[in-house]
Amino acid sequence: MNKYVLYTKFKTQKGKRDGLVSILLQAAKLVSTAKGCNHYIIYKNTKDEDTVFVSEIWGYKTRS
Repeated sequence: MNKYVLYTKFKTQKGKRDGLVSILLQAAKLVSTAKGCNHYIIYKNTKDEDTVFVSEIWGYKTRS
């Protein structure tokens, strides 16, 4: 199985983090059912109120 990992850092405008988190949570509902999605997690940065992280792991079986 091939796996792909994506780790993204979003820097928002002051006070806009929760709005972005809301959008990302809606996206997570859709992505979590997508073929190959093994992991889609949204993290709030506890040290910076304007930063959000998203980690994704995707896996696809290859044919031999």
